[in-house]
Amino acid sequence: MMRTFHCVAACLSALCLIFLASSATAADDRRVLVFGDSNSWGWKPVAEGRPTSRYDDAERWPGILESRLGATTTVVVDALSGRTVDTAYEGTVGTLNGAAFDGAAALPAAIARELPLDLVIVMLGTNDARSDLARDPADVAAGMCRIAEIVRSSAGGVFTTYPAPDLLVVVPPIIGDTSRTSISGVTVDATARSDAIGNAIASAAARCDYEAFDAREVIEIETIDGVHLSSRDHERLGLMLAPLVTQMLERKWQ
Repeated sequence: MMRTFHCVAACLSALCLIFLASSATAADDRRVLVFGDSNSWGWKPVAEGRPTSRYDDAERWPGILESRLGATTTVVVDALSGRTVDTAYEGTVGTLNGAAFDGAAALPAAIARELPLDLVIVMLGTNDARSDLARDPADVAAGMCRIAEIVRSSAGGVFTTYPAPDLLVVVPPIIGDTSRTSISGVTVDATARSDAIGNAIASAAARCDYEAFDAREVIEIETIDGVHLSSRDHERLGLMLAPLVTQMLERKWQ
């Protein structure tokens, strides 16, 4: 009887230690949300322009980033091909209503779904350079400022105690040569327009109080469609972001 009691006590003690260890691990976990468009979703550039498939999770830049951040950091992704900073399309795109592509409108629910979060990484602006949208770069930058305010005011989500996460805006790479695929129909003069939009988003960082990483400095898109990242581009972007994200997470947890 005494031996059984000791065995049960030892098992309970072991379970307590496991629970405490797992609780400590959970308390140290960090969560990052990537909110983006097709270049975060993992669109593979193809000669036809579309349809396509996606890179595996481990090949996409959010997956590369997660692999560099360590076992206690989880990167979740909310990415929709065609998503803009804050504007909708007329009619439908694929199977979705054009309103679904407004990033600012979709972001509050995306954050609330994933709380708790330490950091939100937003990489948008490529689709705002489409010629059929004819967007002014200053208006796109104002939309990014709106996104920054949405992140700052996201504490609590749907009746939770979680604080608002920090924000990192990734200025997207410049659109390259789109003449070789059907994408060219909506990307007339998109190279210059995407660069101007990038300048506006980067310039708004100080004014609207968000941290920015300029992917134009490390990525030059040379794929068949001129818009979407190659596997090597994904790897490079994930690796280049890792030190800054690590620094921001450490600062958040100080």
